[in-house]
Amino acid sequence: MPTQSMASMQFDAGQWHAYTVGLENGTTLRLDEVGVIWYRRPSTLHAPLSTPTESLTHFINSETRWFLAGLWECLPRPMVNRPYAGSFASLKAVQLQTAARLGFTVPPTCMGNQPAAIQQRWQEAQGQLALKGFAQALVTLDDGAERHLYTSPVTAADLAETASLQACPSIWQHYVTKQVEIRVTTFGHTVLAAEIHSQQSAISRHDWRRYDLEHTPYVPHTLPLDMQRRCIQLLQTFGLFYGAMDFILQEDGTYVFLELNPFGQWAWIQDLCGLPLAEAHCELFRQLIAGHFQYAC
Repeated sequence: MPTQSMASMQFDAGQWHAYTVGLENGTTLRLDEVGVIWYRRPSTLHAPLSTPTESLTHFINSETRWFLAGLWECLPRPMVNRPYAGSFASLKAVQLQTAARLGFTVPPTCMGNQPAAIQQRWQEAQGQLALKGFAQALVTLDDGAERHLYTSPVTAADLAETASLQACPSIWQHYVTKQVEIRVTTFGHTVLAAEIHSQQSAISRHDWRRYDLEHTPYVPHTLPLDMQRRCIQLLQTFGLFYGAMDFILQEDGTYVFLELNPFGQWAWIQDLCGLPLAEAHCELFRQLIAGHFQYAC
């Protein structure tokens, strides 16, 4: 949008109505007549190719973004998940604070670009510190080459580069030793977990997203009931129906919360270990369409 589709909404008698979308193939859809909306992988905004200047392109894309944000928030149909709720829940600082309040174990963390604070955190962690990004895991360089930002251990040499520390705010977190990593996929009241045996490979040891699938087994995991309850509470707190969460399971049985992804993908983990995620997804949608879903108080 706006080059590939059209949309409108009408305000009369104190309320919005007639949420209409016109697709590129000529199909017209009334969004307020559908049962539930799955907000998955929104496409990039594209101003018309005839737009004469870069500043006008930016203006059109900005106006489109604001229009869509309002449409999704006012639309009187359940969404998995609403963009505003998902974006707020994606804030790493808010996630960690909320998770800790609900009783999850959360690693000591520093966020920012102040070298002295980062160096102090490294000393407090006795040199066992991990570097993480806030959101963007892929960077494209001027020559077109792509670089991925994975969780990585921090060295003393890294901390000596104070200009680099200050150049970009980052997440600096106490490194947590792992027995296995746990991916928890929650659909409403249904909580399904998988073990990721990332420690069996030097490639995935610090971050399973480096993917060495041949040497990192993925198997179903039975999550304790109190952990399941907290996962559901975390979604409820943020006004979400769905979320993918990452934990570390330590040798002593402690589950350490790392992050929540309100828009995380799940089909790949079902393919790898056979968890009934598609079934849970469809059951959530069935309950939302029927109006039967509600969180317990």
